Amino acid sequence: MKKALIFIVIFTIQLSCSVNSPNNEASSSIAHYNEYSSDATGNLFIIGGGVIPDYMWQKFMELAGDKDKHVLVIPQANKTPGAPGSTGMLQQEKFLELGATSSEILLCKKEEIDNPENLDKLAKANLVFFSGGHQARLAEYLNGSEFLNRLHTFYKEGGTIGGTSAGAAVMSKIMIGGGRKPIEPERERFVTLEKENVITLDGFGFMENVVIHQHFLYRKRNNTLLSVLLDNPRTRGIGIDETTAIIVKPNNTFDVIGESKVIVYEPYNDFANEETPPIFIVRILSAGDSYQL
Repeated sequence: MKKALIFIVIFTIQLSCSVNSPNNEASSSIAHYNEYSSDATGNLFIIGGGVIPDYMWQKFMELAGDKDKHVLVIPQANKTPGAPGSTGMLQQEKFLELGATSSEILLCKKEEIDNPENLDKLAKANLVFFSGGHQARLAEYLNGSEFLNRLHTFYKEGGTIGGTSAGAAVMSKIMIGGGRKPIEPERERFVTLEKENVITLDGFGFMENVVIHQHFLYRKRNNTLLSVLLDNPRTRGIGIDETTAIIVKPNNTFDVIGESKVIVYEPYNDFANEETPPIFIVRILSAGDSYQL
């Protein structure tokens, strides 16, 4: 007989703009299970998809500080013929319209990514943006490249990396791949919450020990993210809704901006042993809230 899966969930709603203290009871209880630490001096600007208002584009560019804004757009997540170029040009025009000093697009075949002219585009940028589409396509395009190695150095040394939708999903090391594993008997996609239910791939790993999921509330993706967390007991889940973003800062906190919510699932116990029912703390964050990773 298949063992019943039990979830015990503690819900907390964050109503103020304070950072969750790592010294409070809940945070100290989970610290052993999902430690997060990054020595990067740059920022991540992670948008859950949907409409991106001008103020969010502007906030992204402001993360370059007082320097000139040199943006590199990477649109290859869109697999529709001709779409990467058109998406890239639209975003290029938007950045220039809002005051970017320059805006380039990375448009080349996978085997050409590490050519000197493309590495030079990254060397000249201080802001990099991943467009939306299919995260598996984007991951396959860049994983294993020298370009991605240099992008990690770019972030570590103070560059800002942004992305929306698929460009959000690739930020974490464990990336939800967009599909469900075959299950017998066949049933509707993601109606259950269980282990080994969701396909994951290698993302770019700018964030460790978390899983990012986009379009979260709008597309009702709770089951998908929680199923992935069951396969990764010491990992936090961050669900970002549409027209909403988190800004991950060098002090290992993130701020929320936008129109909807960010949901964070924190593992409260070590449920790697199947005899232990999983316990999560669920935090519901709004624009103006900050969160300690």
